[in-house]
Amino acid sequence: MKIVVIGETQAGKTSIISRFTHDIFEAVRPFTTGAQFMEKVVDLGTKKEKMQLWELRGLEQFREVIKFYARGAHGVLFVFDITNRESFRRLEAALTLLDDTHSHAEKLLIGNKIDRSSEREVAADEAEAFATANGMRYYETVSYTHLTLPTIYSV
Repeated sequence: MKIVVIGETQAGKTSIISRFTHDIFEAVRPFTTGAQFMEKVVDLGTKKEKMQLWELRGLEQFREVIKFYARGAHGVLFVFDITNRESFRRLEAALTLLDDTHSHAEKLLIGNKIDRSSEREVAADEAEAFATANGMRYYETVSYTHLTLPTIYSV
């Protein structure tokens, strides 16, 4: 099962994936360059399946890379930092980029860094409305405590 994780630099994509796949959180990580791959075997109830998670860096500068790696994806996680409005605003371009060829893929919108809610620039109801308008479910998380991550990956 191929899952693509898309979002702006510093949205927390690597932290979310690392927490899920290896149950680790590193406060300081190097930037992902291009694409990064991690995998985990997940129990789907009746069977176990290998989940491949492809993290794709940035949105503007890697449009063609995103199209290439997202081909054949079963799901797409659109991740943004709730304290950075620009990271939310740029997801619309990513949705448009993938819409034509990935209409079958399950899409989730993930608001990250909810531990910093006092710095919030994107309201939960605004993100929820965006998700609903684009046929997605919306979740909020914070990767260093593992909050809601099992729920997100069980969808």
